[in-house]
Amino acid sequence: METTETKLRIVTQESRTVRSRPIRDGDKRFVAYRRTSVTSITVQGESADEKVSVVEGITIPQGIITLTSTEALGVPAATVKQGDYDAPVVCVFPGWLEAMRDYGWIDYEKGVAREDLIVMEPLTALEKGLPVEFYLVNHACHRAFALDGQPIPVRLDFEYISGHMDNAHYRLDEAARILLARSDVVVDSDRANPKSPGDYINWIPGYNASPGCDRYISFEWHPTMDDYRRVYARAMNYPRPSWMKGKKGTPVSSDDLYQACFDEDIFGLRAGGAALFDDFNKSAERSTEEDDV
Repeated sequence: METTETKLRIVTQESRTVRSRPIRDGDKRFVAYRRTSVTSITVQGESADEKVSVVEGITIPQGIITLTSTEALGVPAATVKQGDYDAPVVCVFPGWLEAMRDYGWIDYEKGVAREDLIVMEPLTALEKGLPVEFYLVNHACHRAFALDGQPIPVRLDFEYISGHMDNAHYRLDEAARILLARSDVVVDSDRANPKSPGDYINWIPGYNASPGCDRYISFEWHPTMDDYRRVYARAMNYPRPSWMKGKKGTPVSSDDLYQACFDEDIFGLRAGGAALFDDFNKSAERSTEEDDV
């Protein structure tokens, strides 16, 4: 029995088509693109298979060359340098701005802050004339910005660890009364049906409590654009903490924002007599050793 040999001529061909346009008129820094890749396989001159892949995203103009190259490993990201951090450009539907203000950063990263508002096909949206918007999102610092670098409001949560909202820093009855009267604040309570300002004062868990610091108020701040930028501008003047790599231009930390809210008296707590001190870091908390004396 003789051994036979059969040769098959298999040819794989790929073609790429890239369409792009600037994400905004007059701004050539970033482009939205669509790359369509068609892979055709022929066997002995007969078509055997064809696969079509379509990918959309945002890149820099030089990235279009990468999109058409067969050698490139990745597409240059559309980012803006902020200190030592990169803030990528995101495309969103109207309402995303309000979602960031209402839900805050933690819920945004969990995907519950209106994930349906993220535009996955930016070029298609632009070609259809849909009302999309573009922002910068700095995941490293939990901040969001307009394309011109101006900060946009993100919900900020206050309690005894974040914001010093405890009885070592405030007259809590008075603080609760002032905060409950504000339309940009939502005050939380451990009670099922809080009625008076005192019902919004909660006990600090024993493992975190100390003499003179055992009660607190918890609330969400949903800032307006003007108030947030006022606080942010104040915070930018503070020295950067050692753990932040960037120097000039690096987005501020949450600790800076908490102090800036106090220094700007954004809630009127100092003017209303609720603050025990005029210094954000000054506290009436006593050590256990002091109580033992």
